[in-house]
Amino acid sequence: MVRSDKETIGDFGNRTNLSLEDAGAASGLPSVYGLYAKYYAIGDYGKVSSLSEIDFDRTPDATAVVTSLDFQSSDDPFWTGGPSNKFAAQFEGHLNVVEAGLYTLYLKSDDGAVLYIDGEPVINHDGLHRATEKSVSLDLESGSHAIEIQYYEHRGSQTLVLDWAGPDTNNVRATVGGTSLSLEPIDIASEGPVVEDPVVKDPVVEDPV
Repeated sequence: MVRSDKETIGDFGNRTNLSLEDAGAASGLPSVYGLYAKYYAIGDYGKVSSLSEIDFDRTPDATAVVTSLDFQSSDDPFWTGGPSNKFAAQFEGHLNVVEAGLYTLYLKSDDGAVLYIDGEPVINHDGLHRATEKSVSLDLESGSHAIEIQYYEHRGSQTLVLDWAGPDTNNVRATVGGTSLSLEPIDIASEGPVVEDPVVKDPVVEDPV
């Protein structure tokens, strides 16, 4: 099979916001898989230039479960009835690593985003900016690692994409999804996630800003 330079491992309707039960049904997987999503309208914040200005502890305007982060450049709201500008999101769960080794994580966003692994900020892509990407390479042990992504959009098109490459993807760059993300820690030794056959993704050409 001919592969593109970016593929999706176990991607199940990545842009769909689902209930816990519906997420499992849509993916064909138990409902334990995915990330908790909390969405916030921040129109009353004025101009936000940093994630530190957003109160992620307040009650969210909407919640959901997402099966991956692959919000390609679009003017569509992240959630039904939500704004297409001046909003924020927080995604939490666990990154499941079957085979220990060196992994490269890629975070692409418009506007600001920060990626935390095991409580530590590993990619800081905060601030107002067009759709650009930052990456980090980490030695990850086998097991479930706490993962959190904070994000906000000021105006214009919004983008949020999380990819990775490493032993669990045969070192092919892929969107993190499927059994690689779970709402709670799982026992890799006894339940080891099965990585599905990659689904080739068409290359995405971003509109210039």
